[in-house]
Amino acid sequence: MTLSLKSILCPVDFSETSDLAMQYALALARMNGASLTLLHVVAPAMAALPGEAGLLAVPPTDLQEITDACLARLASIADSIQEQGVPVDFKVVSGVPFLEISRYAGEHEADLIVMGSRGRTGLSHLLIGSVAERVLRKAPCPVLTVKERIKAEHHEEA
Repeated sequence: MTLSLKSILCPVDFSETSDLAMQYALALARMNGASLTLLHVVAPAMAALPGEAGLLAVPPTDLQEITDACLARLASIADSIQEQGVPVDFKVVSGVPFLEISRYAGEHEADLIVMGSRGRTGLSHLLIGSVAERVLRKAPCPVLTVKERIKAEHHEEA
C-alpha cells in the first residue's frame, strides 16, 4: 500500500500547540509535495481573538471583525509558508470546531489532518472533551495530533 499525501489540512487556533502542529504539517507537505490548507473555526457564540488565551462572549455583530482579524493573521502565516515553496491556502469558517474541521476535510478531500492537542484531563476533559479527540472520531481521513511541548524548565532540573 502506498500512502499519497496531496492535501494536508491544519486547523489553527493561534496557540503554541497549533503553531507546533503547523510546523509538522509544513514539513510533511514539503516532503510529500502536498498542498497545505490552514483552517480557523470561529464559534459564533464564543470566539477567541488571535493571541488571546481565553474565550470571550461575542455579539454576532462582532463576528465579522473577528473573522477579518483571523484572516489577516492567517494571510501573514500563509505568506511565510509560501516563501518556503509549499502551496498554501487558508480559510476562516464559523461553527462548531470539530464538526467544521471534519466537514471541511471531507468536502475538500484532505488526505491528512494535522492538529494540536492540549491534553485536557480530569473534569475539564469530561465536561468539554477535546476538539482533537472529536475530530479523530468524526474525520473522513487520518488525523495526526501533536502534543504541546514540555516546558524547557522541566528539562533543566534533570
